[in-house]
Amino acid sequence: MPEEKITLKYNWRRKWPDEDDKFSGFDGKWLMGYIGLHHMGYWTWGSGLSEYEKGPALHGATGMEPTARAAAKAVENCYERMLAGDWPGMSDKVRARAMSLAGREGRKYG
Repeated sequence: MPEEKITLKYNWRRKWPDEDDKFSGFDGKWLMGYIGLHHMGYWTWGSGLSEYEKGPALHGATGMEPTARAAAKAVENCYERMLAGDWPGMSDKVRARAMSLAGREGRKYG
């Protein structure tokens, strides 16, 4: 998908004010993931689903994308699939807990 057609639906902000290559994504007050520029030129991403605003994660996933916007979209997609309980590798226990978290304040899925 062309970069300009990637629409992000969550809030993204710099992890540190003076760095343009590391960002955190939030669903309201909930941290849902991060992206960062790798020294080889691609963007890494990580997403996690937590019972608490800042962790620890019940379930997490990581990956790589060619651009920051594509990496942020990958985090958003992963996060929503975790909330829906259909991210690969989730145990039945984590899946049930994740789906119960989908209705929490600030969480947009559901």
